[in-house]
Amino acid sequence: MSTRQIIRVACICAMVAVLVGMMVLPTFAQKSVIRFLSDETDPKSIKVYAGMEERFEKAYPQYDLQIEYISLSDVWPKLMASLQAKTPPDIAYLDPDLVVDLVKPGYLLDVQHLVEATGEGGASDYHESVIRLVQQEGATYGVPPTLGIMFMMYRKDLFREAGLTVPETWDEYLDALAKVTAGKKVKGNNLFMGQIHCIHQLLVSMWSNGGYMFGLPNGPIVLDSPENVDAVKFLQKMWAYASPGAAADTYTDAFMRFVNGEIATVWAYGRTLANVDRYNPDMAPDVGATFMPRSPTGAFRTTLYPQFLVIFKDSANIEGSEAFIKFHMIPEENVPLLASVAGHIMDPRLSVGRSEVLVSDPAMRKYSYALELQAELIAYARNPAFEHGEVCYSSAKLTKSPILVDLMYDAMPKGMTAKDALAKAVKRTEELLAD
Repeated sequence: MSTRQIIRVACICAMVAVLVGMMVLPTFAQKSVIRFLSDETDPKSIKVYAGMEERFEKAYPQYDLQIEYISLSDVWPKLMASLQAKTPPDIAYLDPDLVVDLVKPGYLLDVQHLVEATGEGGASDYHESVIRLVQQEGATYGVPPTLGIMFMMYRKDLFREAGLTVPETWDEYLDALAKVTAGKKVKGNNLFMGQIHCIHQLLVSMWSNGGYMFGLPNGPIVLDSPENVDAVKFLQKMWAYASPGAAADTYTDAFMRFVNGEIATVWAYGRTLANVDRYNPDMAPDVGATFMPRSPTGAFRTTLYPQFLVIFKDSANIEGSEAFIKFHMIPEENVPLLASVAGHIMDPRLSVGRSEVLVSDPAMRKYSYALELQAELIAYARNPAFEHGEVCYSSAKLTKSPILVDLMYDAMPKGMTAKDALAKAVKRTEELLAD
């Protein structure tokens, strides 16, 4: 046999050996990716999610969970771009008005079976007013891990020094602001204009006074009603006690003014308490929480803001997405997320609200009074996209536009009359809905 033939036979043998080796080696399946888009960008929350991701992948080694953190203001543009490119995430963490807008064109999966699976004893474990926000035509389009409700926090020490009790009405509140700020550098409240969150203060005042954005779901615009004129006039009186920089403040700026001792009251979500805990813990014993003041009608309303885990119909990994949502909703996994911003958000399930895993958490126990207050407030809370208890696409569209923010700015820093500012907002709303 020639040298060339010997080399050729050796090469053939080597190739056969490689092929045989490949046949006997174990086959490792490629991990299936789950893409999760979240607007929870608080550093403590991200740390909790990192631990959750690690534990999930250990329990489900066939999946690779990839979490993308994005600011609240960027969520909608990011989603729209991904849907147009037909590359949506598998799961997203969304406000109810965004869920409403995604349901109508058919982007989301019905996840009623996950609501049933994650509630103790089924879907009835969830607060009905929360689940109703994502139900349409017999389907349920989201699972809520968190629920936030606006309430008033106040400096008990400053009120005590001024000889004041907790104000219960608009007039009592304005009187308290005058007295608690008299002769002091501290200002009265957190009215702010630099971010869309400011409309929550407007909506609470309008709703409490019997006003609405729309007369019926998707019905006539009633922003300029007498009830709303009076509500804006009340906010204008509040504005006299606002911080000097409030016209440019964001929601974060506003509650940090409270945390830093610059203002005596704040209408906000419980994230304020999380920042008291983080940046000024010595203040914690002097912080009280209560209802916002009632209007002259005697009524009171506040805002209902759960967030929902949704699955997109075009998800490349529906099975993995469902597995992660079930894992996320295990109380031992979900409660640490709530506790990362202690006092800010509660679990929408009745069973978790009284569970040992929640009440034994030090952070949740410290601000249990805020959670108990929010549980009481659920009966008074509504979401902007459901003003009349039914989905309103018009209000969902309006509250995502800058119109109501501009209304607040016109009526306060710019000094327009309440009637003129509301009339301007009505005209712009008509143009918005005509598009």
